[in-house]
Amino acid sequence: MAEPEKDAKPDSDESSSKDSKPDAKPDAKPDAKPDAKPDAKPERKQSPTARGQQKRREEKLAMIKQQVEDGTLTIRQMTPEERKANPPKPRKKRR
Repeated sequence: MAEPEKDAKPDSDESSSKDSKPDAKPDAKPDAKPDAKPDAKPERKQSPTARGQQKRREEKLAMIKQQVEDGTLTIRQMTPEERKANPPKPRKKRR
């Protein structure tokens, strides 16, 4: 008679009684946000100048979006001839 292997799973449900939730992570916090970065710094208040710049930027983007919806503005890829005439600007060197 052959002996059963020690690593073989038993036929009973004894192994499933150990873990009621196989997908649960023991060191995960239950109320932690999955998208939050662990090293994220708290947000700083913007200066009045920065707030004004952000507001103007959002207004301009809203105007562009409205023009695209109205059909008065078309956004398209540059042709190879246009790309050759207007190459991308080189990146600034980091300090």
